[in-house]
Amino acid sequence: MPPTLRRLFALAAALGIAVLGPGCSKKSTKPPPIEVLTQEESDDLVQQVAMMVSTDRGGWLVDLQSTLQSIPQFAPGRAARNRSLLAFPTGMRPGFRIDRDTVFTVASMTDSFFYFYTDSSGDSLGAWADSVVQVDGICHATGTISSDTTFSAFYHHVDDPLTGTGIEAGSDTVTFTGVCDDSLFTTFRAVFRGAHVYYSTTGFVDYEAYMQRNPATNPWPVAGTANAFLFADVLRTPNPTDISNTLEATVSINFDGTPTPTVDVTDELESPNPKFHYRIDLRTGAILQRLP
Repeated sequence: MPPTLRRLFALAAALGIAVLGPGCSKKSTKPPPIEVLTQEESDDLVQQVAMMVSTDRGGWLVDLQSTLQSIPQFAPGRAARNRSLLAFPTGMRPGFRIDRDTVFTVASMTDSFFYFYTDSSGDSLGAWADSVVQVDGICHATGTISSDTTFSAFYHHVDDPLTGTGIEAGSDTVTFTGVCDDSLFTTFRAVFRGAHVYYSTTGFVDYEAYMQRNPATNPWPVAGTANAFLFADVLRTPNPTDISNTLEATVSINFDGTPTPTVDVTDELESPNPKFHYRIDLRTGAILQRLP
């Protein structure tokens, strides 16, 4: 986790203690202490992260895919026309502009975007132009994220900022960077042990992902990493105050151009090195396997 985030969380924790201290009664309201992460707890965290990123469920990877689809591409062939015309992806309305405000639904998640553009001179633009070299976006998404009867959650997602560079004409790869602030209140059946569990989880995601300009044939990041720093309250019942345990870990997705990248889990209390390893499906949000 970046030092700035560590300092931020440390400060927030300190302020929380300072604020709660004077008003506390003899009965403690402090959450349970954070413990070293077990294999089963790691499984639960990865299961949640996989759903939060999944494209079929309306997870945050939709932000990158939809932004990529909104960026004009050179039309194949006709070299002379390619020097002056840009072809928009299928589904865009005719004309040479992109809607700055976009709202759409994926599964049961409603996404709203606001885009703005920067040209090669560093000037901000109100619409797409041939000189654009960077697109920035803010995404808000809320709704129910679920697979079937085994996983159901209320998901709140903010991607602010989302930045895409390398989008000038002729570039074949877009570099996305961003920070997500996510929360998940969920009940699900643990994938490997079958237990029914309840969680209230907050995640801060810092990502850098490289995507090719032809999203129809290459919808997945070809390289890069997304690091999700998680605070998770394990609940006894579907009541956010009924906390039995609190977990803390970093879940890192290693993008490789496929929909089934590897994932590493680092226990911040125990070691700076990854402790558990998995393979997930970015499309469905499933954990495919534990890895050695």
